[in-house]
Amino acid sequence: MKQVLLILSLQLISTICFAGEDVFANFSTSTVTVPQIDYIGNYTDLATAVSKIGATPKTLQINAATVIADGETITTPSTLTLWFTNGGSIDGTAGGSTETLTINGNLQAGMHQIFGSNLTVNGSLKNKEVYPLWFGENTTPGTTDMTDAIQAALNLNTNVKLTKGIYRITSTLNIPKYTSLVGAVGANILADFNVISTWSSDYVALRFSGLGGEDVTINDFNTIFKDMVITSSGASAVEATAVQVPVSATSGTILYSRYGCSWNNIEVVGFDIAYDLSQITNSVVTELKSRNCRVGIFIKGKTVNLYMDHLNLYKGTPETSSAGNSYGVYVQSYLRGGSSEERPNNSD
Repeated sequence: MKQVLLILSLQLISTICFAGEDVFANFSTSTVTVPQIDYIGNYTDLATAVSKIGATPKTLQINAATVIADGETITTPSTLTLWFTNGGSIDGTAGGSTETLTINGNLQAGMHQIFGSNLTVNGSLKNKEVYPLWFGENTTPGTTDMTDAIQAALNLNTNVKLTKGIYRITSTLNIPKYTSLVGAVGANILADFNVISTWSSDYVALRFSGLGGEDVTINDFNTIFKDMVITSSGASAVEATAVQVPVSATSGTILYSRYGCSWNNIEVVGFDIAYDLSQITNSVVTELKSRNCRVGIFIKGKTVNLYMDHLNLYKGTPETSSAGNSYGVYVQSYLRGGSSEERPNNSD
């Protein structure tokens, strides 16, 4: 074996030598900048660290509890990565004014809380995914209120990932445009309606926010929603909806609420309406499942080019206060401006 390896090595060296300069002709001579690691302990506070590092590509290790001064706003550049280790965290000052951290670079952390409740976090993160657990520990799954933690992650307008576990919510989660929500195996959102005072009167668990005053473009509104179970507690006392795309496009030029969406492998258990897909268009929804819901899918208004496949909508025993009829799929027209009737079309 040693002889064979020696022969191969000599042949390789010989090939390189005879090839001469051609072997290296395609190698780039440009300089590669490797980010350096710096430590929060080298600075008096986070604001000073960000200011002194500037646009230099660096990874700043946060390995201790770090508090932002009252009313301060800190913005990290796209060249700075925040790396949380050894219980490191960032929080604002309790009371007083609001502290804001705008992150435009990368963020590295494990599955534990790194941001405190006194801090507002926003920005254009480079991360492929963000996790609600960064904003709040799910101490007792199914009991701990995770509403604020999930919403904080959703507000970053990127891909939000739910790890395995039960995430109890006590008010509506608003999923903004540009934002996707994906679960791991065993991810379960539990909408708790036992204390109804924390909910708005329409009792919606997940609302995919509409466009407001903006027109639709394909690239701006292609979002993914998949791989999770949505259950309820106390829903028999209200008329609750699990997932809603609201009728929010009401002007003459803005026709749809959501455009170019991909929804897959979602199960809803124990609601009045499982899926309200009003004004969603050019989208694909597959493997939607519902159980113990009065209405499986509700469609209202201008829902166009919506492809639906592999639906499993089982009435069972609906969890609702409504005495209305049950439907697998219910379609209703919409009067735009009170006069122009719109109905779904080209939906399969």
